[in-house]
Amino acid sequence: LVRNGEPAAGRDLALAPLAGQDPQASNVTRLAASDLALVLEADRVAGDTVLAEAMVATLVDTGEDPWADAGVWALAGFICVDQGLRAEGKSALERAAELDPGNHGLKIQLSLM
Repeated sequence: LVRNGEPAAGRDLALAPLAGQDPQASNVTRLAASDLALVLEADRVAGDTVLAEAMVATLVDTGEDPWADAGVWALAGFICVDQGLRAEGKSALERAAELDPGNHGLKIQLSLM
């Protein structure tokens, strides 16, 4: 749904495991990385940075990363960068690069920042 023109419906479906709870960073830690990636894809389409910013703030403030997934952090980073939040985007992309040190695309993006 997210990739076929219905991002809001796809986001809602991916958030189903939270059973109507507010999708805050503390709640989404229970989502699988694949579900979180779909939520972030929908957020990127909508230009919504709330969740990505909360994830980055948690990572920066506590060092916690419940997903350890480079793709999730790359999405969070690009959401922030897309909306002009360079510092937050850089933090998320740096985490993605730590998790996927062979990803040259991430290295190039970070070098451009």
